[in-house]
Amino acid sequence: MQLDPERGYDLIGDIHGCGHALARLLDQLGYRLQGGVWRHPRRQVIFLGDIIDRGPHIREALHLVHAMVDHGQAHCIMGNHEFNALGWYMPAPPGSGRDFVREHSPRFARLLQETFQQFEHYPEEWKAFREWFYDLPLFLETERFRVVHACWDSRVIARLRPLLNDGRINPAILREAGLPGTFICQALDRLLRGGYPEVLSRETEERRAAWFRTPEIRELLAGAWFELGRIHAARATGRRSPRGDPSHPDAESREEEIGRAYECLERTLEWGSGDAEELGSSPEFEALRADPRFANLLERMRK
Repeated sequence: MQLDPERGYDLIGDIHGCGHALARLLDQLGYRLQGGVWRHPRRQVIFLGDIIDRGPHIREALHLVHAMVDHGQAHCIMGNHEFNALGWYMPAPPGSGRDFVREHSPRFARLLQETFQQFEHYPEEWKAFREWFYDLPLFLETERFRVVHACWDSRVIARLRPLLNDGRINPAILREAGLPGTFICQALDRLLRGGYPEVLSRETEERRAAWFRTPEIRELLAGAWFELGRIHAARATGRRSPRGDPSHPDAESREEEIGRAYECLERTLEWGSGDAEELGSSPEFEALRADPRFANLLERMRK
């Protein structure tokens, strides 16, 4: 990617179908709608993927982003939701144990449901956008910055780059991604979702299991899951308590705490799939153990 030294860049991620909100944001950033395209005299947008799914104006969001990219007012990289959409239609290779690269499971059906519904009466339009998704690179790298949807892993990108067309996947690569455990499958999962890229050897599996058996991690995970489970159980049974009653004055702050707890858990689980020796001495792991927010969270939820 060649940077225009006269321009600045606005990085916008995970629009998820909020097309109207995106238009308002661009307006606040000084972009103006001219000839059907949002433009700025001195700036460009770099969209970080996940344009589709969830929101009420997915078609509008796609048309807006596509028009800006097509007229040189923006760049856009691929997100895991665009990849999911492509994989939904791509038959999986033999030996994969599945019918499509993205299985037609309740989970993926739910993720793509809003997109499918909003394009129900525009099948050719949706097909054209899926073809456009192949034009979206997985990453962009410049002298000043680099962008990827989820995780920039230099080792994975160095190995993957020769297989791509200027950072872009093609149908053959998409199809190969349907084979679990292959480099392509795990590399794309790494860049688009932040997953762990290596096929774990038996030795690494054993070391990972041993790491999870350490008293600190067992206590951390068990305590967090217990507290979060109790909150959701209170909601499901309708019990009126600060943990289960949305009308309680502390409900909003508790929702934020729950979000932080989940974030900590996700970080812990992600680290658990790595090398045990490295994790034990990593600054991130030490920061989690020393993070008072998590301990305070559990303590406050017990009160």
